[in-house]
Amino acid sequence: MMKSNDCRYNPKQSACDIEVECAVLRESLNDAENLYHEMSEEIEYLNNRVFYLERLLMAYGIKDIYDNK
Repeated sequence: MMKSNDCRYNPKQSACDIEVECAVLRESLNDAENLYHEMSEEIEYLNNRVFYLERLLMAYGIKDIYDNK
C-alpha cells in the first residue's frame, strides 16, 4: 500500500509535485466553475432587465436608438 506522501507517478520520489499540481489545478478549476455560474446568473439577470426596459420604452413610444430603419 502506498503511503500518503508517495508519488504514484514516480515511486522513487517521496513527495509528489504532480499530485500537488493536480490538487492546485483542481481547486482552480472549481473556483473558475463557481465564478462562471455566478457570472452566468448575473448576465441572465441583466439580459432580462434590458429586455424589460426595451419593452417598456417601446410601450411608451420611445424609438430604439439602435434601430436604423
